[in-house]
Order: sequence, then structure tokens, then C-alpha cells
Amino acid sequence: MHLHPITRATATLSLAAFAVKPVLVPKGATHYRIQNHISIISDYAYIDLNRRYETSSPLNTTSAFIYSEYTPVGTALTDELVAAFPVGILPGDVDTVIQSVGVEFYQLNGAANYSPLKGGSMLVVDAF
Repeated sequence: MHLHPITRATATLSLAAFAVKPVLVPKGATHYRIQNHISIISDYAYIDLNRRYETSSPLNTTSAFIYSEYTPVGTALTDELVAAFPVGILPGDVDTVIQSVGVEFYQLNGAANYSPLKGGSMLVVDAF
């Protein structure tokens, strides 16, 4: 489930016993992480003086993200991931916030060194 307040400055991803289907796990993966990402996309307006379209907001492309902990493959994850823009960044009326959620896979090398593997994915889950 994903939630966001009226300010649109944060987006919460709640995971309850989330598990990656074994068929989706790349060969050699030992761990995975979930990412909650938000990004601001501005409206554009045509500026006659410059003869081109320009962003209506200086916040265009501002983004924030958070990762879950490394979780062993085959282990369900329960967590709450809150992605938040820096304090004072509040999207305006000309801004759209896009929330994306992704999974990345890793292979444990040594005691605490994780190497990223190909095979992760990202999905846009909301635009608000």
C-alpha cells in the first residue's frame, strides 16, 4: 500500500510480509532491497521571448528515495519506507509528484559486501 499527505512532500510504502516470487529472482541473488522513490515533474509553458517551452517550476526533477534493508531472498519483508523531499521542498500547483517502487537484487560477497545483480525492476505506482 502507498500513501501520501496533502502536502505531497512524502510518500509512504507499507510492506506487510512482502515476498519476491522465486521465478523473478535472478540466478545467484542472495538478497534484495525495495526502493521507494518520488520525483517532481513540472508543467511546461511556452515562453515567446525564448521561443521554447520551459519548466513552470524550479522544483522540476527534484527527487528523493529510500531503500529497505538488505533482505535474504526467500524471506518476507515487513517494513514502512517513507521517501521525503528535503525540509522546505513542497510541490506546487504546477508540479506533479511521481512515486515509483522498485526491487534490486544483490549477491553477498564476504561478511557485508553486496554486489548488485541485473534483473531488478522499477514500476510507477502513483502520480499525484
